[in-house]
Amino acid sequence: MSAGKFYQRFHCLSFFRLGPFIQSFYSVLPAVSLGLLLTVFAAYLTRELNTDGRRMRRRPKTVSAIIACLTVSIGCYQSFVLLYFAIGIGCALLNLWQIDVRHSHKESAWSQLAPFALFSVACSLISVLIGKVIQKLTGIPRSPYLDSFLNKENLSITMWPQNLLSVGKEVLKYFGGGEVYGGWFISLLVLTLAACFILTTSKSQPPWTRPARDVFLLFIALVSSPFFFSLIGGTLPTRSLLSMPYIAWIIGIIVITKIQQYQSSFLVNAALVILLAATMIQSLFINGTYNAASFLVDRHDSLLAASIYNRLNSLDTNSNSTEPIFLGIKGQINYVSPFPVGSGSTMGASFFDWDGGNPNRMIAYMNMLGYRRVRVLDNLIVRSRSEQIKTMKAWPSPGSLTKISANEYLLKLSDN
Repeated sequence: MSAGKFYQRFHCLSFFRLGPFIQSFYSVLPAVSLGLLLTVFAAYLTRELNTDGRRMRRRPKTVSAIIACLTVSIGCYQSFVLLYFAIGIGCALLNLWQIDVRHSHKESAWSQLAPFALFSVACSLISVLIGKVIQKLTGIPRSPYLDSFLNKENLSITMWPQNLLSVGKEVLKYFGGGEVYGGWFISLLVLTLAACFILTTSKSQPPWTRPARDVFLLFIALVSSPFFFSLIGGTLPTRSLLSMPYIAWIIGIIVITKIQQYQSSFLVNAALVILLAATMIQSLFINGTYNAASFLVDRHDSLLAASIYNRLNSLDTNSNSTEPIFLGIKGQINYVSPFPVGSGSTMGASFFDWDGGNPNRMIAYMNMLGYRRVRVLDNLIVRSRSEQIKTMKAWPSPGSLTKISANEYLLKLSDN
């Protein structure tokens, strides 16, 4: 079975592994699950629209379904628009790789990508418009966190060379670099280069022909597609790169198809099989270390929260156990995992360390564990006690937690 036929039959049925990065960000998992389903369905309908060969205006129901599914999925998680477009690139890449050169003009790369590009832009604008209307009606303020993903100053033409270099660094970083995986994912890097070599040396597309150039450019676009926001001057957290597992799957299909064609020597095919096996083994090892890091930090944070709450109770003389306790926190606990964790991810990160020591986050975590009496002490009160805090010892030394009024306490986690 050719790669194109294999892909057309099974791409819509595949379950894309979101990866441990998004799994560690628990609050978005329900929305991500729905968004993933809708994104894949929208991509399937778009591909069927392409294959059908009819104009969009003759398929209004299909077009409406695509717009509805993709708009909702973007609303669930904005990065799904990048996954949707990556699926379009993957479709075009595998189809062009297998077609006859003499008939390549009938299925050009642009004709296959145009609907995906059109729907990506249209649905993104619709999603933004709906979001602004809801914000206006409900009075929700703009999010500085979301605004930080796009730096408008970097949109100028003069910044594009730097942005392109940034994309190149991101590609190297995530396709084998050591910063993300706690060590070089060398097998993935070699596998990606092998897939690129296979595409550019295929007998169905002689070198220097237009189909060969299109296939090469599509492959470059595919591996770069998760980092589109870097191209326009923005950044995204690691957990938002949802299209990475899909791209790795496409790379695997290219290599497996090469092995099945029996066009290479036994040694070459054996090397490719070993490379695939090494990639899977190294992937399992990396995922194992991520799970270990998450388990240890969860245990660390839960025990620390329990220790703080127990010491609060030991100082509390109020006979009413339902009265709130107001806690001001200064400093942070620098938890260092013995296992490698991904940079820029919440995986392996402590609630008592993130944001440089955020009392709101720490106490919200304690409330989540069931210590609901604990409330955040007003920051003005904490600032007014800055001189007293300087003389206090850091946790867990005696005196690191002190009572300043009937139901107000100060906790010093560190000197910084």
